[in-house]
Amino acid sequence: MIRFLHEVVADLGFDASVLERRVSPGDVDLYGFRCPDAVRRDALWQRLRELHRESGLWPFLTHESPTDWEWESQRPATSRPAVSGVLAAIVASQAETVAAYTEGATPCGREEAEVVRHVESTMGALAPYARGELISRRFAHEPEWICLIEVNQPSMLTQLLHAPFTPNWASDGQVPLLGYGQHQAVLREWESRYGAVPYYLGSSGALVLEVERPPFDRAEIARVAVEQYAYCLDLEQVIGGPTTVAERQVTCPHWFFWWD
Repeated sequence: MIRFLHEVVADLGFDASVLERRVSPGDVDLYGFRCPDAVRRDALWQRLRELHRESGLWPFLTHESPTDWEWESQRPATSRPAVSGVLAAIVASQAETVAAYTEGATPCGREEAEVVRHVESTMGALAPYARGELISRRFAHEPEWICLIEVNQPSMLTQLLHAPFTPNWASDGQVPLLGYGQHQAVLREWESRYGAVPYYLGSSGALVLEVERPPFDRAEIARVAVEQYAYCLDLEQVIGGPTTVAERQVTCPHWFFWWD
């Protein structure tokens, strides 16, 4: 496997002479190497993603090396299948909070459909962030590491890597915690609907998804903005409320999430 990675990296004209390897608590190998060049780093991620079917390794950008990666103690790293219906439950649980932070002068109700209609009606012109813009704006330093881990579905990274770690997340309803299984279920649904897959993952509280098919119907954009805001209320600090999320992020090829 290490030889394979060296060959792929060499094909892109990059010297990965130092390749780190660490075994996760679930006996899964995590590989990684530094790539300070942002352009080559992105090209290398794209190439490694293309080779996922052949290699079984999913690549992601991060700030941590494999030797620095922090797994939650006393918890095995597993790749259980995602449970359906989790995203809808999260949205329902956060209905009151999301409704309170929808922009616009007209108050909206707490039901999901009412909140979505309100976001759609208050959306202005779409001005999506450029791909990678929030990464460069939100991080003090570039994520210079490219890591890879063996996994069938990209959404399984959350349970294998115990990330993103979001212990301060809380809901108004029936979803008490945003654990690794919930992250996996959300990512799996967005992958199915929009081709959204992990691009950046931090062992603390940051996640960036690469999105192949972002929605462009305004009602669907509003729906996804509500989902994203319910999933990550700290988007208020990064982007703004649900209407701004709809205008700036949902149609962007990168979806950025950060939990304080």
